[in-house]
Amino acid sequence: MIRRNTEFLRLLFFFFISFLFFKTEQSFAQTSERTGYVFSISGGISSLQLTTSSLSDNSEIYYSIPNVKFGWMLNPKTEISLYIPGNVYSYIGSGRHRDRIFEGLLPSVQYWYADKWWVLGGAGLTIDGMTFYDTRNKSEVKFYFGPSVVAGTGYEVWSRKNMVIDLQGRIHAGSSNIPEGKRTLLAFDFLVGVNWYLFQIIHFSS
Repeated sequence: MIRRNTEFLRLLFFFFISFLFFKTEQSFAQTSERTGYVFSISGGISSLQLTTSSLSDNSEIYYSIPNVKFGWMLNPKTEISLYIPGNVYSYIGSGRHRDRIFEGLLPSVQYWYADKWWVLGGAGLTIDGMTFYDTRNKSEVKFYFGPSVVAGTGYEVWSRKNMVIDLQGRIHAGSSNIPEGKRTLLAFDFLVGVNWYLFQIIHFSS
C-alpha cells in the first residue's frame, strides 16, 4: 500500500511539472514588486526513497518541514538565495525507531520564466539530523553530512503588496555518512510556500 501511495504521489508530481511546462506562454508582466531581500517558508508532503548500504531500502510518504529560504533579488526575474530544505523520515537503525530529518544548506538560484512561474536549482551540504520533537536523550543528538542537490518549480497563486503564496514541486536528493553506512535520499515534494519581499519593511524602518 505504501509503495502504491508513493508511486501515485510521484505521478502527481510529474503531472504538476508538465502542467507548468505546457501552460500557455505568457509575456513577463510583473504584478508583484520583487525587490530587495526575500524570506520564504514552505511545507507539504513528500514521497521518499531511502537507501542505506547495510539496511533494507525504504519507501514512504512523510511531511516536508521546515523549508526556509533567505534570498536577494538581483533583478525582478532572478533571485540568489540560501535554501534550507527539510524532509522528515522514519529512522530504523541503531537505537530506537524515531523520526530524523534530511536538511541542507544549498546556495540556489531562482528564475521567473513568466510573471508567476519560476524554476529553482541549487547544490550544497546535506545535514542529516535529529528532530526537536522526537529526541529523548543526548545520545540521539547526532548530525551527519554529505552532498545535496535540489531542483524545483512553482506557480504563484496569490499576492498582496510584498507577500506571495505559491504552489511548489521539488526534487531533493542527497546522501550522508551514518554509522550504518552511506544513506541516500530521493524526495519528491509537494509544497505550499509563503514569500515576503522585505525591501519596503527595511526601508520604512530605517
